[in-house]
Amino acid sequence: MTNRRPAILVVEDQIIIATAMRDSLIELGADVVGPCLTLQNALDVAVSAKIDAAVLDVWLNGQLCYPVADLLARRRIPFLFTSGVSIGREPPQFHNSPRLLKPFSSQELHAALSALWTAAPIA
Repeated sequence: MTNRRPAILVVEDQIIIATAMRDSLIELGADVVGPCLTLQNALDVAVSAKIDAAVLDVWLNGQLCYPVADLLARRRIPFLFTSGVSIGREPPQFHNSPRLLKPFSSQELHAALSALWTAAPIA
């Protein structure tokens, strides 16, 4: 990773979790984009924002985040999923995508993002 602070998109509908995640990411040295609390907001941001990676809550107010993941994949932006329940019914293209089961610690988030950055280094 370069000296530039990575920009991380946070997509999470629970404001307490979103705020905690934002604070953890800032502590880890990232610039946070969002948090996006709705699917539409996440899509609007993901389509053109300058981001290096994303953390996507699978369920956003009763809607699945997979359209955002599709958009990020087309833009070649790495992402990971988070969920409070076991994820297992994702579309086939996301079977091998990284995921974190809530609740997770700052250290687990950092490790998951480090793995993303190793797989797709930030320019």
